[in-house]
Amino acid sequence: MAVADIVPAGREVRVKWPNDVLVDGGKVAGILPESSIGPQGEVEHVIMGIGINVGFAPQLSDMRYPGEALGGSVEHALEKLTASLASRVAQWRREGFETIRAAWLAKAGPLGLEVDVKLGEELVRGRFAGMDREGALLLETPAGPRKIVAGELLGRAA
Repeated sequence: MAVADIVPAGREVRVKWPNDVLVDGGKVAGILPESSIGPQGEVEHVIMGIGINVGFAPQLSDMRYPGEALGGSVEHALEKLTASLASRVAQWRREGFETIRAAWLAKAGPLGLEVDVKLGEELVRGRFAGMDREGALLLETPAGPRKIVAGELLGRAA
């Protein structure tokens, strides 16, 4: 949510599982965490890459969402991002993940929204039911509830 915190007031900010930030329907950022799991199953470290469209947004024919640029300077965006990220990490330490999860859900697509999820070559259809405590997508499918840990969330084609 730290990226969403640097968006100018008056713009609609949404998050799209698992790693996109949209402003007024256009993608302004992508977040890619990578982790290492130790021999006992514990997370040893997490490295996070964040790409933000500040002064320029790519417009590629295969983009599902048009690019959107925040505007302003890279330095200003970086200052706001690092301050916001530090604030969110401190909040997580004080209050736990549930507070961060609730903030994410408040910016996610509405619960019950019909979506498709691409899992490699498989397409899973269902209704967006939230995100669990580990960050997995919760999907209500005709076959029953499904928890998805990796994939691409697509809007339902009309």
